[in-house]
Amino acid sequence: MKNDPDIIRWSQLKRILIHFFGWAFVYFIFGHFVFDLSYKFYQKDIIGVEGWEVVWAWLILSAICTPITLAD
Repeated sequence: MKNDPDIIRWSQLKRILIHFFGWAFVYFIFGHFVFDLSYKFYQKDIIGVEGWEVVWAWLILSAICTPITLAD
């Protein structure tokens, strides 16, 4: 039970979350200050989903980059 590789330990989950939120912070800084996407979040098109597209792209990019930095 102690050395079972199928068990996700709290330390592994914490490490994944730290990397994910680290990338999310990096992309937030780039999106907000460098590319000035903050205006797009409040902009609405016909169906009003324009701002959430920015948030989803931000989170998906963070999720994609997380395993890259987790590789040892």
